[in-house]
Amino acid sequence: MHSSGVWEADLKPEKKPLFDYVRCSMDIGVLTDVTCETLSLGGNLRRYWVSPAGQLFVIDYEGTHDFVIITETSPEYDERYHWRNTSIKPNGAHGVVAPVNFTGVLAIEPNRVLQPEYNWEFKALTFEGGVCQLE
Repeated sequence: MHSSGVWEADLKPEKKPLFDYVRCSMDIGVLTDVTCETLSLGGNLRRYWVSPAGQLFVIDYEGTHDFVIITETSPEYDERYHWRNTSIKPNGAHGVVAPVNFTGVLAIEPNRVLQPEYNWEFKALTFEGGVCQLE
């Protein structure tokens, strides 16, 4: 128990789920080529794409940028605001697009804040071995 008389578990912030993003180029109706959110793929803030043939791919940009620390000898160095002395710069590496062997139901919906015109749209896509099975 915490010194305030409250259980420690009650003091911890509630963990909110992280969405993954899916863009489906296969004809699925109104949500075709609309960036959608899903919790069905693990919630790791990754980006996925469904090809026109129904194949699911992950788009991975890991390792394409470097974290750079600006030193005191650099003319860009900010003496007043030290947090500005870092940056992220592209390093020339390219991202990877790789097939995903997913079997299950992929529930997608558009972000209602960024895309209010698609409000209340929802789609459940069934995948078997990474390929969408249209009904």
